[in-house]
Amino acid sequence: RSREVNNVGAAVSQARHQCEGNWGLQTLEIPQSHVCDLPAMRWFIVHLLTQLPRFWDTYNSALLEYRREHKVRSAAHPVPELDSIDNWLEAPLWIWSEADPRRRPLYVRLRGDELVLSDRDQIEVALSVTPEGDAGAAVEQLGALTEQGIRLRTRALITTMAARLLLGDLFIHGIGGAKYDQLTDRIIERFFGLTPPGYMVVSGTLHLPIASGAAPTEDVQQMRQRIRELEFHPERFLEVSAGEVPVDQKTAALIAEKRRLLAIEENPANARERCRAIRQANEALQPAVAALQESWTSQANQRAEQQRWERLLGSREYAFALFPETILTKFLLSVLEISDRSG
Repeated sequence: RSREVNNVGAAVSQARHQCEGNWGLQTLEIPQSHVCDLPAMRWFIVHLLTQLPRFWDTYNSALLEYRREHKVRSAAHPVPELDSIDNWLEAPLWIWSEADPRRRPLYVRLRGDELVLSDRDQIEVALSVTPEGDAGAAVEQLGALTEQGIRLRTRALITTMAARLLLGDLFIHGIGGAKYDQLTDRIIERFFGLTPPGYMVVSGTLHLPIASGAAPTEDVQQMRQRIRELEFHPERFLEVSAGEVPVDQKTAALIAEKRRLLAIEENPANARERCRAIRQANEALQPAVAALQESWTSQANQRAEQQRWERLLGSREYAFALFPETILTKFLLSVLEISDRSG
């Protein structure tokens, strides 16, 4: 497909669509660029822009309520608030041009009987709106922007909102999108005065068929704690009868000295000197446990690397093309079989 289309996203989507066709599925996929150029979408966008002050208030107030209720502290989740700069209000759309294809937030302001659209950098265009609120001319002008090389695209929540209100009978979400569309429901209800259309949630996890190896009995945190004890309690691993390291006469004397220090009852008068002496005893015992420390550190590092690979292999975000087709079709088509039986 990459030899036919000059767009990475389109090439991957079309290749996937062909695979699904080979599996017997009949689906329709339309690029977002085409959707935004549909007449109904242009009317939808112009309606939001002509009513932007009210929509802006509804959007931001619903967003802040959602964050409070769900204890979301991040200013970027589930979406950022719409901004206002001077007399400009940010709209939930992107704008860019063929000359400079970096997308930027769309800002809008009213100037007489015109809506001025801008990226507050290089682009500024106007849409006509009559005093009676007739937006027909603005819809036509919005369509003409494409011929001028200017692109307007809806952002995440508005894309889903338009799909649910205009394009389909049932929207199917994954878990993340369904969570965020609780916010979309509030905006739909308050701004349009409608009961939000329902949506379904379908989710499944398929891991790459790569064995991660047998799970070890000890995790990295426990291993790091044992290494730490070598620094502060080396004598525990140097016991003459039960220790993990053979003990010579000099080491045995150091162990005895530390035990003597530990047996001294601590008080304000001796606390500092006692602590210093215990620290010196620990330092003197370090050569005796150096080999053990090196071995355990190596094991902990190997286990940490193994855990990193396990996290990578355990991800549910890998692209479909990395899975064997037999595994993928069995996993995905079983959803349709369940749906047919339940329907």
